[in-house]
Amino acid sequence: MSEDLTLLPEVQARRKLRKQPVRIAVLAPYGAWIGCGMLRVLRLKTPAQDDATDGVVELTVGYEAYEPLAKDPGTAKPFEVGS
Repeated sequence: MSEDLTLLPEVQARRKLRKQPVRIAVLAPYGAWIGCGMLRVLRLKTPAQDDATDGVVELTVGYEAYEPLAKDPGTAKPFEVGS
């Protein structure tokens, strides 16, 4: 199931998991950045049978790109995830 949801938009992943409780963590670069583009699933952790997470599916999500929060918008350069 994790392969089916990886890189899907977060909204679509939640729709597919609508019958399960979901915990979401947003992964972002350190500092003052603005997330741009779509929020996508980067990692999915499903509960194991012997796990004590009460059946909660954990999604780690991130934006497609990040722009630094700069005083002068002309100096801001986009930061692509994975670059």
